Amino acid sequence: MSGTLYRNLGVAYYMVSQHDTALMHLRHALDIAHKVKNNLLTAQVYGAMANLYNVIGEYTKSLQFYLKALPIFEKEGRKDRVRVILGNIGSLNNAMQNFDEAEKYFFQSEKLSIELNDKAGLAQAYDGLNRVNIHRKDYKKALDYAFKAADFSRQTGNKQEEAIAIQGIAWVYYEHYKDYNKAEAYARKGLKLTEELGFPSDIAAMLNTLSNIYFHQARYRECEATALKAIAIDTTDANIFSNLAANVIRAGIHLGDKKQALYYFDRYRQIFNIQSAKEFQQALQDMTVKYETEKKEREILKLSSQKQKRNIVIYSLFGLFIILAGLGFSIFHNVRKNKIIVEQQLLVKEKQLAELEKERQLIATKSVLKGEESERSRMARDLHDGLGGLLSGVKINLSSMKGNSIITSENAQAFDHAIRLLDNSISELRRVAHNLMPETLNHYGLKTALHDFIGEMGNNPEVMLTFSFFGADIRFESQLELTIYRIAQELVNNALKHAEAKKIDLQLIADVDRVCVQVVDNGKGFDTKCNPCEGKGLFVIRDRVTAYNGTFELESTPGHGTEASIEFLLS
Repeated sequence: MSGTLYRNLGVAYYMVSQHDTALMHLRHALDIAHKVKNNLLTAQVYGAMANLYNVIGEYTKSLQFYLKALPIFEKEGRKDRVRVILGNIGSLNNAMQNFDEAEKYFFQSEKLSIELNDKAGLAQAYDGLNRVNIHRKDYKKALDYAFKAADFSRQTGNKQEEAIAIQGIAWVYYEHYKDYNKAEAYARKGLKLTEELGFPSDIAAMLNTLSNIYFHQARYRECEATALKAIAIDTTDANIFSNLAANVIRAGIHLGDKKQALYYFDRYRQIFNIQSAKEFQQALQDMTVKYETEKKEREILKLSSQKQKRNIVIYSLFGLFIILAGLGFSIFHNVRKNKIIVEQQLLVKEKQLAELEKERQLIATKSVLKGEESERSRMARDLHDGLGGLLSGVKINLSSMKGNSIITSENAQAFDHAIRLLDNSISELRRVAHNLMPETLNHYGLKTALHDFIGEMGNNPEVMLTFSFFGADIRFESQLELTIYRIAQELVNNALKHAEAKKIDLQLIADVDRVCVQVVDNGKGFDTKCNPCEGKGLFVIRDRVTAYNGTFELESTPGHGTEASIEFLLS
């Protein structure tokens, strides 16, 4: 009963966003559950801890605790709790944008809910399927699931689930159908439900939806005020707070509130950096634990080997006095055999340690590269959608002013010059945003992106750049495509800036089991045996290639150009 009490206290505290206190009570409950060996209570505490970590955005820990709770509930025959866990894992995968995995768990939850006649379970499953289909842009199906979720929630009297379902309805209406009046009506209905419940995180989430609707309607003052109100109520959900901060920034740009926009832009970046650092540190920590465990096992094995050798020697010496020469030979043979076995085990452990160390380095490199590309993508969107839209608006207003004003020919020339400078600024902004994160790569793939890149770089009449493609025009895993694009970009830029090449040929060779990039230039070349000659760019390329187990070959001679070849085997 004490364990159940602390578990319920933990749930109550995290529902009102007091997460540290909630975690303290849940850990106390878990200690009691282990002490009295109550499997059902243990599973209930695991589920509550998973929910807590889900709310604060620590999705890896959340998934670990859900997967600990699931087999215990299955073993105890608690289908009702199994249904809840399946739905929660689906929601967690939605948050992590693993939509195919999320759909699998929601369908399992739906099947079990029908079997149990569990309307609350159906409401949760249909709300999750609503969000899956929003991501897939199947808005008709998404809206159908959202209305089903809201209906089942009303039947069970669960205002919290009903508010979540209504939020999904509002999202489809404003994001896809552009019916802002209907979207606002549903959002206000959901807000009323959350305010009746009094849970800060749910109120902030619904205010966030309203803020988004106001921004799409160009009601920037209301957008900013609603976002600030939500921030004042609750900032514990990192995803919701980052969206609220973005709304304050975007509204501030349109309203001319530079100081406040910059303040929330800094907070927005802090959230991103903290989240990236958490994921990076978690990956390193997991690998370190595995590495240290293997290391300790190896040391124990060494000590065991030494002890075993010492005992065998003692027994052998004692045996010389009491047994026949033939038995002594047998013991010697066994010693040798055991030694070989132990040495082989040590070699295996050393090999495993080396592989673990290599794997840890690869994870660290991938985490850094992923963080870098996420930051590039986020900055590209901010530049294009925020500053780009603002500059375009300024140009439209200036053009309108010219048409409605009487100015001298001399001032008209100055005005036209200002418009041309503004056009150049917009073009330069778009070029920078494209270099940070090329949209062509996301939409059309590696071949088109590299072709466009060479086209953009080929404006200099003194340099001849060519692009050649061989093989099948197929898509690869998105992170690999981005890695190959960055490598090609770096090699071509190196040839232009450092090699002073006048002719550069970029080749892409793609097949189902391999992809290869080659860059050949007629620049001044360098001595590949001279390690200090390699700059930071080549070190970064080697890191990117290593992160995906690729090969990097570089051939160059001073005065005779450079040939770089990168290959990734996909089998």
